Amino acid sequence: MIKKNFNNRNMIAGKKEKPFLANLAEEACLNNDFRKILWTGKHMQLTVMNIDPRKSIGLEIHPKNDHLLYVEEGVGHVLMGYQKDNLVYRRQVKKGDAVLIPAGVWHNLINFSLKPVKLFVVYAPPHH
Repeated sequence: MIKKNFNNRNMIAGKKEKPFLANLAEEACLNNDFRKILWTGKHMQLTVMNIDPRKSIGLEIHPKNDHLLYVEEGVGHVLMGYQKDNLVYRRQVKKGDAVLIPAGVWHNLINFSLKPVKLFVVYAPPHH
C-alpha cells in the first residue's frame, strides 16, 4: 500500500494546492493506465505513465511546457528535435534515466521491448 500525507489525489479548481507525498517508483510501477495525473499545482504537474510493448507516447510538442521524464521500469527509445520531421536526438532509455525536454521540442518515447515502460513525468507549468 502506498502511503500518502494530505490525501490529495486531484486538485480542485479554485482551491489552494495541498502538499503531496508519494513513493514515485511504486506509483509508476503499479500504474497500468497510459497516463494518470497524481498532482497538479499552480506551477507544475506530476503524472505517471505506462507505455505498453510496441507502443509509444506519440510524437508531440509542448510549446509552453518544459518536462522531465524519469524511467522507473523497462527500456525504450527517446527521440527529440526542433523539427517534426528531423528528430536528431535519439537515445535508449532505461530504469534510472531522466530525460529533460525543453518547451518547443518535438519528442516521442517508443517502447520497442516486450515489457511495459513505466515512468513519471513532471510538466512545468501544468499541461494535462
